[in-house]
Amino acid sequence: SVSSLSAALTVWQNPVFHRDKVLIFGSSGASAPLVYDGSTLSALGRSPPTAVFATVYGDRTVAGKINSQRQRLFFSAAGNPASWDTTNSYIDIAQPISGLAALRNAIMVFSGGRTSRLRGFTPPTVAGGTGDFAVDDPLWDVGCSDAHSIAHWGDQVIFASGDGIYITDGAGLDDLTLRCGMKDYWRE
Repeated sequence: SVSSLSAALTVWQNPVFHRDKVLIFGSSGASAPLVYDGSTLSALGRSPPTAVFATVYGDRTVAGKINSQRQRLFFSAAGNPASWDTTNSYIDIAQPISGLAALRNAIMVFSGGRTSRLRGFTPPTVAGGTGDFAVDDPLWDVGCSDAHSIAHWGDQVIFASGDGIYITDGAGLDDLTLRCGMKDYWRE
């Protein structure tokens, strides 16, 4: 309804689909995330992080960049985007987060000038831990300044930076603007 639409936040990244729910994380990092269950738009319960970016990986919602911890990723309980342990279940990367994308085997964490990768399946259960995640930070010195440029294509992620348009499967990185002969044009 019109009233539900007007209650939604302006988002910096596309909404997240987790099981039968649509999760909408806020633009400011100060607003509680919203959940839409097919009929009602409401606040996501049980104290989720007020993050700007989110994705779903391994049946967990992963949320990142809150105002006080712009480099922090939080993990929900498996299968339940409304259950969070924000005291213990998080991983910090070196730079402020500018976007997230989940692949089958990794979480891609974008910052302004670099991309990091998390591989594994079990998030930390103690503060400062990593669970079974291997954290490659940074993986590449190419980043993404606008999460609206992040898109999935099959089993790959395409993203743009000030330096070009790139595609990755989580292991390799291909510069599409260079491949197409458009690198100088893109930089201009």
